[in-house]
This record gives sequence, structure tokens and C-alpha cells, in this order.
Amino acid sequence: MTNSIEIIAEVAQGYEGNEKLTNLLTTAAIKSGASSVKFQLVYADELATPDYVWYELFKSLEMDEDVWKEVAQRVHENGQLLYFDVFGFESLSAAKNIGADGVKLSTTEFYNIDLMKEALQQFERVIISVGGISEPDIDDLVQNLLINYKEKICLIYGFQAE
Repeated sequence: MTNSIEIIAEVAQGYEGNEKLTNLLTTAAIKSGASSVKFQLVYADELATPDYVWYELFKSLEMDEDVWKEVAQRVHENGQLLYFDVFGFESLSAAKNIGADGVKLSTTEFYNIDLMKEALQQFERVIISVGGISEPDIDDLVQNLLINYKEKICLIYGFQAE
């Protein structure tokens, strides 16, 4: 991997589980000229239990893998990379099946070492969010696991105000 700057068109959950909106946002991301496009690959059961107040909202964001495969094809045909935020093993496996170029693990998955190891084995690019994680914990992860994958990883720090 080179030290070039990568611009990611972040769609997140903006697709709202709607195939038409997904296609429109994919078109916009492609036309943006970004290096890559990133969506959140949501499976409700990875994020919540059925009795959680927002469970049905998460459920409404789930889409068929065939929709995502079409997105992947369009993104790749335009010379861009496709990433997915994943929140567990189901979404990690789906991202691989869909043809993603890499995945992002949120801060909530920072201590899920098994998921991180699996992501590092399956993908050439793994973005790991470290916002809110203590510096000693980040150092420990880098020295004990990530040092062997330095060409594959990107540590990202972000702040969200909402």
C-alpha cells in the first residue's frame, strides 16, 4: 500500500434499506470522484436484541446480498473500492461474499479480537476506528496484533456530534 490519500464517499445508513435510494446514492458516490465508497452493512441481530427500541429500525436497513453485489459491480466498474462497516461475523461474511475490498470495524468492535483477526485474514484493507479508546489499549493492540498487518490496516479517529 502506498502512502497516498484515499477519499471515501461515506454513505453509512443513508440508503435507509431502500434499493432505489441505494442506487441513487451509489451513483452520487461514483460521480463524486472519491477513491472508494463505504456503506454500513446492517444486520439487526448484530446490533441489538429484538426487545430493543430501535431493533425494527435496524431490521429495516437489511438488504438482500444481490442488491449489494450490484452496488459492488458498479463501484468496481468505475475503478473505485468498496468498503462496508461490519458489526459481527454475519456482516463480515456478507461483505466477503458481496466482493468488498475492505471493511471498517467501529469502536464498538475494538475489543472483539476474534472479529478483527478474521477481518485481517479475509481482507486486504481493514479500517479500525479508535475514537474513545485509551491510548494504552491502542498501543497494546498495535504491538500484539496489528504490527503483523501494518500494510493492511488504517487506524481512524473520528468524532460525531450527534
